[in-house]
Amino acid sequence: MKKSLTLFLMLILAQNYLFANNLQIGDITYGTDNVNFTIQWDNSWRVTSGPSNWDAVWIFLKRQNCDGMNNPWTHQTLASTGHTISGSQIEISLSSDNLGVMIHRKNTTPTSTNGTDGGIGIGNIAQASVSLKLTAAVGSDNFKAFGTEVVYIPEGQFYIGDGGTANNHYAFSDAQGSDIYAPLLITQAVQNTGLGAKTVYQRQSYGSSGDLPSTFPLGYNAFYIMKYEINQAQYVDFLNSLTVQQQLEIMGDLKNSRPPNSATGTVMKSYSSSVRIEIVTPGDNTSSYTPAIYGLDASNDNNFNQDNDGFGIPVTLNRRELLTYLDWTALRPMTEFEFEKACRGPLTPVMYEKAWGTTSYTNKHGNPTNFRSSNSYFRTDWDNYLGPNHNVIVRSGIDATSTSNRERSGATFYGVMEMTGNIAEFAIGGRDGNYSTFTNAPGDGSISQIAENDSPNWKSQGYIYRGRGVWNYGNGGERVSNRYGDFRGEINSNYNQDKNVYTIGGRGVRSW
Repeated sequence: MKKSLTLFLMLILAQNYLFANNLQIGDITYGTDNVNFTIQWDNSWRVTSGPSNWDAVWIFLKRQNCDGMNNPWTHQTLASTGHTISGSQIEISLSSDNLGVMIHRKNTTPTSTNGTDGGIGIGNIAQASVSLKLTAAVGSDNFKAFGTEVVYIPEGQFYIGDGGTANNHYAFSDAQGSDIYAPLLITQAVQNTGLGAKTVYQRQSYGSSGDLPSTFPLGYNAFYIMKYEINQAQYVDFLNSLTVQQQLEIMGDLKNSRPPNSATGTVMKSYSSSVRIEIVTPGDNTSSYTPAIYGLDASNDNNFNQDNDGFGIPVTLNRRELLTYLDWTALRPMTEFEFEKACRGPLTPVMYEKAWGTTSYTNKHGNPTNFRSSNSYFRTDWDNYLGPNHNVIVRSGIDATSTSNRERSGATFYGVMEMTGNIAEFAIGGRDGNYSTFTNAPGDGSISQIAENDSPNWKSQGYIYRGRGVWNYGNGGERVSNRYGDFRGEINSNYNQDKNVYTIGGRGVRSW
């Protein structure tokens, strides 16, 4: 079978926005045991002051054996050495499990005026040629390259909780200190010994029923986090790499009413005039077992994958869908502690602060112009925060412009977007349940034949949703320390893991 030459754009957004970074991964070419492609993205950074961090792209490969029909796509392990990238501005860092690479700026200061001979700085990354060496010969197999933008969260201490007492909603606190509402500092010593019983970190004892040990990701150690919530385009790329049986099973409660052999235009997932994934080409789950091809159609006109079909809009996911996707990407769920660190960084908490570091909050005045498109924007200058008066899910990075600061763009201390805005996000944690056995181990890139994650202990953990989407809920839910989103009967029972959840999604992290 002819090898596939593919273009996978994991995020397609307007280039005029600071955090809308136009990631482009070019067509694949091949050597004997290496896969080659180009990469470029906009508004990259590596800074040595302030957040002292950088952005990156997580790249991984999928491989399909061509000896037979409709073989599954499997995760490709990379060689320990032999990876190259052109230019002197960016470099490749291989993950410790060889399941993917981070591509990011170098820790060198440019000497040229255009900054192309060093990594530290801010600006666009011009097209570079990447070659990844495999652990086996290419042969006649097909390959796909996937990438998602991430942000590095450096090692360091930080606070959980913000000290608020009014409508606190079970926030973390120094529950055993002289001020039981005070924020609690997570230090290296805390991470090394574990946080212990829930009475230590929540004054009402709302936490894990098992003591949190040193192996639990309390947030002190460094990790990468997706810059944006998982979007529709990324989820479609995932669906189109599954077997027809996996496509059927991932539908959960809808698998019998909307199987992958349904007609063109059959809705697989939709919500709020923003999210709409449909079947483009029907599959066959009875004889040839050909997978369906899915596409985006937010405009609902049966013209698929157009600019107005919601490429950069976050996708709503139930718990099973999220965990399966993260396992497939070789990422993992974040914990509540990592959520708060990614938001506020090492700064002293501001009581009732949002992800952008202040309590400022401005209502939107209607839906954004061309809200499904890559160039959507809010119409008035005062519509600068993710307020609740719009009734659609908006594209990632919509409040970030070339002149916006952290507050106006809605960015976290480290430059992560929409952590308390748009849709809510799943995290390991909650007010009850035992999640003490969760570790920082990522997914292995493979999922089961019934489209479930096969990572140890993920399904049995407690989950909560954080950063409740203010487009839908209003002031309060978007506070960084708000822990209200823990309805175990809705999101945590195995029975309900397949239920459609319309206001929650998520993003992945990876320890580093």
